[in-house]
Amino acid sequence: MHCQQCGQILEERDLDREKFIANCRNCYAISDFSNMPDMVRENTLRKQSSVPMPEGVTMETQDRHLVIKCRWYSKYSSIRSLINSLGVDTFLIYFLVTKRL
Repeated sequence: MHCQQCGQILEERDLDREKFIANCRNCYAISDFSNMPDMVRENTLRKQSSVPMPEGVTMETQDRHLVIKCRWYSKYSSIRSLINSLGVDTFLIYFLVTKRL
């Protein structure tokens, strides 16, 4: 939705869903959306539904900031690291030994 005065995009926190008005933070104008057709108004002003977060991802609000955390460590990551290290070490040892001969 855009401000009817200056065209600035209106944020959700600027909308009053009961009165169908919005306050523009750019030009401080009050936009009246009560004359919109009911179908358009319902689709535009409907509340966003919550979406389930993927496993290992959390979203929280701290003060006025949104913090999204992704847990990268899993129970198999240490095993993967060990296998990877053994593979790299084996390659390096082979490379160093064959270069000396």
